[in-house]
Amino acid sequence: MIAADPNSLTGVDGLFLLAGFVAVIGGVSAALLICGRHTIPDLWRGKDGRASTSKLQPVLWTLGVVWALTAMLIAELATNNAHSSLSSGWDALMNHDLQDDYLALLGIPIGTAIAAKGITTHNVASGKVVKPDAPDTPRPLARQSLDLIGDDHGQPAILDFQLVLFNLLLFAFFVGTFVSEPIKGLPDLPPTLLLLAGISSVGYAANKALERTTGPLITSVRPSRIALGAEPVQVEIFGSSFGEQSEKAGVTIDGVDLQIAEWASDHVTAVVPSQEESQKAALPIGIASLVVHDDHGVPGQPARVEVVAGPPATTTTSDEQLSPDVRLELESLLAQETGTEQEEEDRLAVAAVNGDDPGTSHLAEEPVRPDEPDIV
Repeated sequence: MIAADPNSLTGVDGLFLLAGFVAVIGGVSAALLICGRHTIPDLWRGKDGRASTSKLQPVLWTLGVVWALTAMLIAELATNNAHSSLSSGWDALMNHDLQDDYLALLGIPIGTAIAAKGITTHNVASGKVVKPDAPDTPRPLARQSLDLIGDDHGQPAILDFQLVLFNLLLFAFFVGTFVSEPIKGLPDLPPTLLLLAGISSVGYAANKALERTTGPLITSVRPSRIALGAEPVQVEIFGSSFGEQSEKAGVTIDGVDLQIAEWASDHVTAVVPSQEESQKAALPIGIASLVVHDDHGVPGQPARVEVVAGPPATTTTSDEQLSPDVRLELESLLAQETGTEQEEEDRLAVAAVNGDDPGTSHLAEEPVRPDEPDIV
């Protein structure tokens, strides 16, 4: 008959582990609900609604260590070291000092979270980093899992991935060792994994300090010399990281928004309004900066364009621009003047033939020119 390993869990210890888990999760959930209708995932979410890698570390290790301590305490209170390895583990914990490993295990994640928060707040305030706004609807759990190993714009981030991976490995070792040898209390942690987790935390914080939001990249603008005229002008913009078309995406020239005719992640067609509309929108004339804002509203580096004013619109007085009624009235007046002049010329000719005194003729006065009618 094989004797049972005194270091392993007994049947009753499994109930104590489950009771400890329920007590910790239930207690934390109740406290968050009372304090503001929050849930446990809110503990590692940022203001932008994304799962925060730096916040997950202290939450994960705090809940893990509290669960182990709670299970051992329940076993101690329920059995008083009778047929319970967890109760023996509690006694071992009380009779020895807390391992230095746990001071580092809890201190490093908290320090990383505080450093990341301070650095990010400073970068956002100084304009070096632009954080996307929080979504209107809660993000699904699968999407939050991807947030833990990616940047703010959904792109994979190696240092985030490294930090999560080493902490999950260390946490798996902690849980597995505690469950297999509960009589020892909190298990000793392997220095190698602890060092790797610490190095990844330092790298993560350093990357936050160097982080910059670059936004869309413009490689070319066609045409780069925009001649304003009577009709709108289409401008094609080529580059990368434009994102998807959204309410926050757009193109501006010195702050003046342009209409979008076509949008793709690497190509945008914008419409510069006519000269008259451009003047109303205060579009500058001369060298200007064209900027593309991605689907999160993050502006990219400006591209240099030249805006040239076209010839001013002129007002013509041709008959084609006159209304039909005005044109008919002018033609009637012109016909009357022409008929009067013809009658006077005939009278003068008859007087000259007969030798009569022609008298005073109104033709001596300034004639009315047919091509310059009086304006009615």
